[in-house]
Amino acid sequence: MFEPVKIIREIEDKRVIDVDGGKDFSVIVTKDRAGLEEVWSTGNNLRGQLGINRISHLQDILRLDDISSFVDSVKATPLKIAHVACGRRHTMLVFEYGAFFIWGDNEKGQLGDRTRRIVESPFPKAKFELKHNVLNIESSYDNCAVVVERLPEKIKDKDDEDKKRKKRSKRQAKPIENMPKTIVKEVPQPSAFARLKEKISRLWKRRQEEINKMKIQKQLQIDQEQKEKEKTDEQLLFEEVTKETGSKK
Repeated sequence: MFEPVKIIREIEDKRVIDVDGGKDFSVIVTKDRAGLEEVWSTGNNLRGQLGINRISHLQDILRLDDISSFVDSVKATPLKIAHVACGRRHTMLVFEYGAFFIWGDNEKGQLGDRTRRIVESPFPKAKFELKHNVLNIESSYDNCAVVVERLPEKIKDKDDEDKKRKKRSKRQAKPIENMPKTIVKEVPQPSAFARLKEKISRLWKRRQEEINKMKIQKQLQIDQEQKEKEKTDEQLLFEEVTKETGSKK
């Protein structure tokens, strides 16, 4: 019988607020004294279920920087993680503001991204970002589920209010005489979710480039070995022909 082992390294001064596990791996959510929430993982990583952007097992816990210590850029407050759910070899995580992330094994299509490729790092799923409020998530053996609340009326009301506000501002604004007209374009600032999505896409692209380089190097090595083998065969044949010629003389 095995006894539970207390994890004191890395998270000894943090409070564990959520934890879940799959087959031979675990994911832990903690909160530090400043209120920042962090995600940690440990265990088997054969199918990328740890979300550490590489295929290697961990005997110690490792912090997932891509989804840890998020802060609202407008309110300057920490973003809270609502729930983490692990399947057999994949993981889902959702924030209270509705954004959720997926990573890990996708052989059975359990990540719902219409592909079968492994996702080695947390990838934002933006399907329900605008018209739905994500209430809960759940993962099982080789599947996952998302519970959402559809919000078409709230979005419509918000759009109507924005249009009315713009009309009122146009009516109130009066042009100044003899003042040159200038056109000021407002540059939309990307949200924290958009910036994170861009960062993860760059990491994913860099990883694909590294894989392609490794494939090219491996193919070059195989070609070099094949050439050396052919050269060795030619030398052996030449030696045999030389011996036969010498023996005949």
